[in-house]
Amino acid sequence: MGFVRFADKGRGHAPRASISPSGLIGLNRGTLRKFRLDQYKYCVLYYDADTQRIGIELTTDESAEGARSLRIRHPGGTEASGADISAKGFLDYFDVGVTATTVYPIVRDADSGLLAIRLSEGKARRKRERSGKLGSGDRKP
Repeated sequence: MGFVRFADKGRGHAPRASISPSGLIGLNRGTLRKFRLDQYKYCVLYYDADTQRIGIELTTDESAEGARSLRIRHPGGTEASGADISAKGFLDYFDVGVTATTVYPIVRDADSGLLAIRLSEGKARRKRERSGKLGSGDRKP
């Protein structure tokens, strides 16, 4: 095989998960590609209090106990850019609170086979400063 051109400037490809204060677990494009998320429609969430980790089991079985939707994002009908899991109840139940959207590396756990998010490795995203310009959804004061 010859050289393959890399033209994806400005994008990270390391698998990452983010958790927002509203309870959304976001999985980036690197996670989607590495773990082939587009082959699944559902997932089951697990929590390990001893190691402070969230486990994600991918499944195609809607009837699996605890199964919830795995929404693959296709902005503008283009190539998939990641996936989302609505997890507010899960995060509240296990008291996993975040005050700002936090990003975590995500790996496959060798023992369980689950995708694992280690909560101790999170980094809060910096809030972006508003430029002062009004966007299409902003209203004048």
